[in-house]
Amino acid sequence: MLSQIELDCKRCMEGDNEDNDLNLRSQSYQNLNVSKDIWSVKLEDYSGQEVTIKEIVGNKTTVLVLLRHFGCLICRKAAGLVLSQREDFEKLGVQIIAVGSGYPQMAEEFAKEFKFPGLIYCDQRRGLYEVLNCKTGMKYLVNTSALEQVKIALDEGYAQADKITRGHGVHRQLGGAFALHPSQGLFFAHTDKYLGDLVKIPDLIQVLTRFCEEHPKDNWTTASIFRNWKELENQTTVIKMAGGDAGYSYEYGRNDVYNPPISIVDNIKYFHSYFFEPNIEHTNFVASDPEVGPIVLTLESCSGDRRCLIWTKKGNARRVVPGYESKNEAEACDYIMRKYFSKQIALKKIKDPNFSNELVSVEGKSFFVNYKFGVLLARKNNCLEDPMYNNSEITPDFEEFLEFIGTKIKLEGWNKFKGGLDCKTNTTGEYS
Repeated sequence: MLSQIELDCKRCMEGDNEDNDLNLRSQSYQNLNVSKDIWSVKLEDYSGQEVTIKEIVGNKTTVLVLLRHFGCLICRKAAGLVLSQREDFEKLGVQIIAVGSGYPQMAEEFAKEFKFPGLIYCDQRRGLYEVLNCKTGMKYLVNTSALEQVKIALDEGYAQADKITRGHGVHRQLGGAFALHPSQGLFFAHTDKYLGDLVKIPDLIQVLTRFCEEHPKDNWTTASIFRNWKELENQTTVIKMAGGDAGYSYEYGRNDVYNPPISIVDNIKYFHSYFFEPNIEHTNFVASDPEVGPIVLTLESCSGDRRCLIWTKKGNARRVVPGYESKNEAEACDYIMRKYFSKQIALKKIKDPNFSNELVSVEGKSFFVNYKFGVLLARKNNCLEDPMYNNSEITPDFEEFLEFIGTKIKLEGWNKFKGGLDCKTNTTGEYS
């Protein structure tokens, strides 16, 4: 038996629930009666290159705005409504993707005309429209409600494209607005019931805000964080800040908890710089676990908040043990095991003072001083990485830029830093 929320979601997707926009909660695609194959639906970018929904969404909360066709005045109104709330979408960290059933050239012209804040893709096969149950047919276009919305749009100054062609898309197709996240699924769906039945943007913003607040781990740019900062702007009290490395200050956005600094710079000899060289008193522990492998824990010996460095085969992790969780060394170790390994692992204290010298040596071997950089040429309509990598020729401007930032060298016989390139048989090119 379906739960009430599943029934609400099902009605929403079928267009039967008048209040569907605000009734949706985060559910899986199966619960929303949407095919799980949505991730493999292919759209076209401006250059005609195919890209899947999974690639387009990536790891971001995404709003899909499905348009009728690129010449439609109602679709132009839809774009205008999204533009009017652009700042709200940006604050939430939400990406906006528009989809039309026309040709890539028409999508590019539409984007330029309206300065659309997101990317626009084409769905000439209308696979996405079908998966999301969008309506199609003349009865949704020619009716009293549709004609009334067309009149309103005309009065508001929106206009049809000068010349409508087949390239603009399928005219009998209706669209909608949908919000989804790669791990949380589809959590908002508005399917147009008739021409002009556009999503109410404030309602969409409200659902997105709630979603970001309920899933902060999936949305690092959240409405709740923004709201907290806005509230703090009016406070007259001084907010505690952790003063760390020279030139850096770390703001935590609250005035009730203080954390000691952890360097945000990745490629540094952290153990050497923060424990060994300044002669900070610390204790080393070792352990072994069937799942994690060998573990080395370096823990600062002090009262209050303690720095710690966790060494595993995956690399080093810098952490802080809050003072209220670690009245003594044993409690600090217990906190680390529970917090970062989700289980208790027996630790053995190392009493040999030379062990720290060994850690300095190990850390030094993993420290790198050479870097390699790649510069890609993005030709016109290259919106994704693959087309950029597939460029086999460069432009004079690009060549001039390369000469400005570096020196061209012949790879064969090169005996200095190679950056992973073949300097013997030219399998990675002749020059760099």
